[in-house]
Amino acid sequence: MAKLKNWMIIPAIALVVLLFLTASNPNKEDFFLYSKKMVKKMHEPPKNKFEQFIISIADETRIAALRIGTKRINYIIFSVFQIPDDSKPDGRKILGIGRSIFIPLN
Repeated sequence: MAKLKNWMIIPAIALVVLLFLTASNPNKEDFFLYSKKMVKKMHEPPKNKFEQFIISIADETRIAALRIGTKRINYIIFSVFQIPDDSKPDGRKILGIGRSIFIPLN
């Protein structure tokens, strides 16, 4: 009887993990929030207000281009985001797990 209880715990834990991953599967908006953070990390701090203004316009333009060109492939417990890139035939692919974990695949 004790062995049966131990064997029931493993599938129960796996089910809880799968349900969590399904509920936290990232959508395009989660990907865009992540992208905004990454774009901001790329810059040095602006030297003046004008430079800050120009950088913010450029950043918003990049994010807008991402919104238009990004394709999401939903695999229920995770998503793959494809971004067009001329240097790669299939574009860039990024794996999204949870709402905040994004891993470049190529």
